[in-house]
Amino acid sequence: MKNMLPRSIGRTVVNLCLIVFITHVSVNAQTDPSEIEKYKKDNQEMSRLIRKGDLKEAKKMAAELCSVAEKVFGPGDRETGIAYKNAGEISRGKEDYSDAYEYLSRAIDIFQKGDKNGSNADMIAKSASSLGFVLAKQGKEDQAGEMYKLAIAKAVVAFGEDSAELIQIRREYVLFKVLIKDYEGADKQFAELYTATAKVFPDQEDLLTRIDDDYICTVGLNTSFGLGSDDSEFFAAKKAIRSKDIADEGKTVETGVVNGKALSLARPEMNPGMASRLTGRAEVVVRIVIGKEGNVNRAWAICGPGFLHGSSVDAARRSRFRPTLLNGEPVEVSGVIVYNYRR
Repeated sequence: MKNMLPRSIGRTVVNLCLIVFITHVSVNAQTDPSEIEKYKKDNQEMSRLIRKGDLKEAKKMAAELCSVAEKVFGPGDRETGIAYKNAGEISRGKEDYSDAYEYLSRAIDIFQKGDKNGSNADMIAKSASSLGFVLAKQGKEDQAGEMYKLAIAKAVVAFGEDSAELIQIRREYVLFKVLIKDYEGADKQFAELYTATAKVFPDQEDLLTRIDDDYICTVGLNTSFGLGSDDSEFFAAKKAIRSKDIADEGKTVETGVVNGKALSLARPEMNPGMASRLTGRAEVVVRIVIGKEGNVNRAWAICGPGFLHGSSVDAARRSRFRPTLLNGEPVEVSGVIVYNYRR
């Protein structure tokens, strides 16, 4: 079965919010202050090119800034490491993975050699996470895994267990596990990501729903345990967290796949044009919100071939469910319908 990445992790958008040189830097007496000012302005120009989408020119400037940083600050300075990291991130954004590997490796080497009592842990974490992605793209899965582990360990030191930065790195690690089809490993990482997100962002329900969608569209559709089995660490973590919220008044009750719970599960309509585009089999997952009376109030596709989204969502909206009761009162329920298409 093909791995169907939902939009939230299927389109890997490289974070190009680069660390621009804007901090105070201690320089030796021989350093020309005008060089510092020029370096700052060139960094600002590089950022402007990135925002403009001109990564080709931004990469050229980033490479030049690496050389300038070595001259102005020294080859082992943190600011020089940041210059190499920036060049690596831009190369990653351009999918120039060979160059990205060289720049990011150099950045990590600089940061690690200057890491006194965790002073560079933040930069090591971010650089190692990016390098992990690059190594995965190069097919070096074992090395990529080690980089992600390093990134997570350093993120804990730099930002703490309960931090948005650590969650972002965990999310990249989950994507890595999915890309190499290590679904058991992904199941464990999804569980840790879900638990951490619920703790750091307790009021942002949409983030948890997004993780749930990502899980269903990857591990869920590619394993025997991924759609609600007791063997899933993710569902165990989700159940533990949701059980604490289930008594909250006015809160939507989160469930899993609801195909078997429908009073009437409408079938998608297929026109000849859609049928001609379908090769073999396909699956579309639709997220729905079931109202207190059992009607589908909202529905949207989260993964699957785009040309099948419309018919799947229409069918989901026509479906009917038995009202869900909590303490004797009907409640709103969120779940997913999985539609299987065969030619």
